[in-house]
This record gives sequence, C-alpha cells and structure tokens, in this order.
Amino acid sequence: MRPQEDNYPEVLEATMAAICRHGVEAGAEALAPIGYSRRDLPPRPSMPRRIAIEVFRRDHFLCRYCDGRTIFQAPGSSCTSA
Repeated sequence: MRPQEDNYPEVLEATMAAICRHGVEAGAEALAPIGYSRRDLPPRPSMPRRIAIEVFRRDHFLCRYCDGRTIFQAPGSSCTSA
C-alpha cells in the first residue's frame, strides 16, 4: 500500500518547511502525497482466561520486551484499591 518510490524524506522536509512558512494547514497539504485514509479494523476478540494463564506460566510471568516481572490480570477484570 506504500507508494512505488520512497520519497518520504523529501515530503517530510517540504512539510516542515510549509509548516514553518505557512502554518499547520499548509503542512497538512504537503503531507497529502504520502497520506493514506484510515482503515477501521474490527476489535480483536479477548483471549480466554485459560489460554492467558498458560501464556503467563509459559513465560514465567516475565515481559517479552523488557524482561520485567508481570502480574496476571484476567481479561475483563479490573483492579481496585481500597
């Protein structure tokens, strides 16, 4: 869905120049060549509790990105403090 040629740097440079010289509206117009319309995606279904627990146990309650400890909170539940 991207354009055939990668002219993003040039378009972004022109956009910044347009914003500085003529304001935000001009910048929005300058972005038009690389802009795409928003696509509405249906929401993802929630993960069943049983599978979520299996994943947390498999991963030893560690975040896959930062390796920090995680706390299981069942889908659909909320934490409240007293």
